[in-house]
Amino acid sequence: MLGDPTHLWGHSEPIWAVTFSPDNRILATGSQDTAVCLWDVKTGECVATLKGHEHGIFSLCFSPDGQYLASASQDKTSRIWSMLTNEEPRILDDHDGAVSSVVYSPCGQFIATASWDKTVKMWDATDCTVLETLTGHSACVQTVAFDPDGKWLATASQDRTAKLWELADAFGDPLSATTCVHTLAGHTDYVLSAAFSSGPTRLLATASYDTTARVWDVETGACLIVFDDHDNWLCSVAFYPDGTLLATTSLDKTTRLWDVSTRRCVHTITGHTDGVRSVAFSPDGKHIATGSQDKSVQVFTLAEAPATEDSSAAYDRPTTAVTSRRQHQRGSDAGQRSACWPEQQHEEDDDEEEEEEEELDSPSVQDQEDLADTAFQEKEERHARHYEASPRPTTNHGNRDPMLATPMSWASRQQPSPSVSLGGAADTPISGSAELHNQTHSLIVNEIDRHIMRLDNQFKSSAEYSQRAMQSQTEFWQREHHELARKLDAMQLTIQRLQQDLDCRKAPQNTASVENIKLWIVCMFAVMVFAIGLEVGRFLH
Repeated sequence: MLGDPTHLWGHSEPIWAVTFSPDNRILATGSQDTAVCLWDVKTGECVATLKGHEHGIFSLCFSPDGQYLASASQDKTSRIWSMLTNEEPRILDDHDGAVSSVVYSPCGQFIATASWDKTVKMWDATDCTVLETLTGHSACVQTVAFDPDGKWLATASQDRTAKLWELADAFGDPLSATTCVHTLAGHTDYVLSAAFSSGPTRLLATASYDTTARVWDVETGACLIVFDDHDNWLCSVAFYPDGTLLATTSLDKTTRLWDVSTRRCVHTITGHTDGVRSVAFSPDGKHIATGSQDKSVQVFTLAEAPATEDSSAAYDRPTTAVTSRRQHQRGSDAGQRSACWPEQQHEEDDDEEEEEEEELDSPSVQDQEDLADTAFQEKEERHARHYEASPRPTTNHGNRDPMLATPMSWASRQQPSPSVSLGGAADTPISGSAELHNQTHSLIVNEIDRHIMRLDNQFKSSAEYSQRAMQSQTEFWQREHHELARKLDAMQLTIQRLQQDLDCRKAPQNTASVENIKLWIVCMFAVMVFAIGLEVGRFLH
């Protein structure tokens, strides 16, 4: 399915945004190092570097005609760069917080930006004026997306929800306000990314720090699918151009490709040495790019897309579905066996499903126990790898439950529970059936695993955002210090100039005073000589 990746190195900090140009020739990447790099997709060479932002780049989006590139930054601004000329970028600076996402409308006449100030703003793409401000989220808005028809707008927030806004006549009639039609609730942590699909049935995918991705029906707001196979926070989602595939990225260092109609993971992309922050398909569907915290970009060439079921037929009657571990494993194996996903592969999978269903129609108690033990052990090993790979702060946060610091061992889970006796000489242990025991065991272990993952995510989320806040405060006070030092230097220079002016003004006055004193002395001397002359004259007479 995927060829060998092309690795792009050029950024000095983690990469937060990747996007392809409409003509599939240019890949734009944005990084925490404040730079935007433009890469030739065929050669893998960096053809240009755009600099101007003061802080990291969160989001990038090309205009539909490819003549402009919009960037969103933590410096509270968005910039519109011309791809045809070297003119200075236009700046959108009406937000009061970091701009986390920017996107062009399908018609190219409007721009939407999302911000940590809890708002979404609509801009005129020509004169960069604000047309409308959308409010409704109770926390930072992380992403904004237009649907391919330009009728819907999706926003996702740290308030754990996504919202769907209807844009009909929103910009043509000043009296018509954009309205929130659906609030999509279901995620249990921050929602970081959202993407629309194409096709007759409009779908919206969201990614969350709760380690799941959800697929929603745009018309009804119903949750159709929950993908929960990642081992860490999800950061980004993107649909294949025809809507048959969904890509999800995670801090578990992988990108997974899901067949939306069959709800299976058909391929897992590895190779990054740190969390994967962003993903994008090229408009022609021939390439997929991923940006990572390891400061690199991977670009893969995709084989022909699989022949999947029509998404409209798959979702005529919306039903919530959660993918199973068995489906994930079989889908992954199928993706590895077939490089181009032949149609007969689905028939083989269907045959395998029928065989497994026949085998599991009437399993024995021992078979149930073996299957449960194997599944639990796989999950335990997966969680153990996650905990070993995840960085841990050294700060002691009080008396935390020991099982939150390290995963519960499989041996401890296998300890038999004590038998209950009624007393008397003929005490007899009371025990339930093996099936009831397995069900109870499964529920308890699953709840413990979910609790561990949830608390661990909350802890790391708190630590990460505390670190970001401290870093932002440090940068703020450093800027304030430099600004005060600059003002002090300016004041000292002004004082020196005033002193020089004062000295220059005093100099002529001092000169005049000396001349006056000299004249007064001469006059007094003349008077004294005249008086002495009179006295001498009298004496002689």
